Amino acid sequence: MPSAKSTLLLWKIIIFIALFPFMYHMIWDAAFTLNLSPVDPLNTGLRFCTFLGLAAWWSWMAAGIFNWTFETQGDNELAEAIMASDKIKAQ
Repeated sequence: MPSAKSTLLLWKIIIFIALFPFMYHMIWDAAFTLNLSPVDPLNTGLRFCTFLGLAAWWSWMAAGIFNWTFETQGDNELAEAIMASDKIKAQ
């Protein structure tokens, strides 16, 4: 059974993977709205990498907020159950 920290990190990674396509699509739509056409041949690669980087950053931060919630809420049943199972294993 994995430790509580590794379980929370696993959830953070799962949430990151789930959020990334939506964040990327949102940034792509915003670029078209602002008339930043990503098909410009001179800047296509740079814009694509920028969009990927922004989507990754925002997704990771959103997943981090979820992870922080589980780590800091004392009355959260899932976090308590994970911590209790770690304590039982340690004894």
